[in-house]
Amino acid sequence: MRLLTFLIILFAAPAVAFAECSQDYEIDTADLAGIPYQETIRFPEPGAGVQCRFYDPDGSRNVSYYRYDGGLDAITNDIAIAEIQSVHRVVLQVSEMNGLEIASMEQMDSFMAGDIEMLGVIYVGLKGAGAVTEFVGLGHDGQCIHKVRYTHESAMDVAAVDAARAQYNAVMEALAPHITTPLP
Repeated sequence: MRLLTFLIILFAAPAVAFAECSQDYEIDTADLAGIPYQETIRFPEPGAGVQCRFYDPDGSRNVSYYRYDGGLDAITNDIAIAEIQSVHRVVLQVSEMNGLEIASMEQMDSFMAGDIEMLGVIYVGLKGAGAVTEFVGLGHDGQCIHKVRYTHESAMDVAAVDAARAQYNAVMEALAPHITTPLP
């Protein structure tokens, strides 16, 4: 219930920057905050959009930026709220399938990625002596949903989680111009 209340507050006033959603979208950068670009996936289903992936060869840091419209002409706050609730369910389900025990979930303050207000949620999962910290940011500009997932694998200690948070902030700062750049 707390997550739903937070989502309603966050999406009470939509962002005003409008960009087109397109499968032709491409991020033209070699890395995001030191995490190397790997691939762009254009999903064949209408409205499924595009995913740009950045990750370390060892898999310890992984960024996925999704840009999609679900085949809709406009994205409303209700659609964005349903999407973040769906993401929450998927993170919990995938964590369980991968043998991760979610040790904590923290709602970050909303933050701006360029002109788009984003909701951030941090999940810390435990597996053996290690931790997987998953950051999910989601917002919309009225036409596109913008979703960023950043996964950081590390040893389980406060300093490692703080380092993951700092890296996520750097990733979002590097990604912000790409999220809000209108397409030609």
